[in-house]
Amino acid sequence: MIEMETFFSLFISFLLVSAGIATILTYRTLFRFILGIFSASLGAIYLLSSMCSSEFAVVLIVSITGISEAVLISFLISLARIKKVEDFDELKRT
Repeated sequence: MIEMETFFSLFISFLLVSAGIATILTYRTLFRFILGIFSASLGAIYLLSSMCSSEFAVVLIVSITGISEAVLISFLISLARIKKVEDFDELKRT
């Protein structure tokens, strides 16, 4: 029988990866595309780190989320200042 803590970790990582993949497949803006990649990779990192220790996984995910969110917001703000890009297809054309 699988432990409740292990089941919870698998469930959370599955949700993050699924949400990320769904966002990547249905993106309409660059922000949603990047957010999908971020969510999918965060789920994979959570799954790998939860195999070591659940406490370690929580600390690692909180740290990565905070740092990545700051970097992602900075990147999108600087991109918006350089170009007025609303759609990912516009970015590919330039």
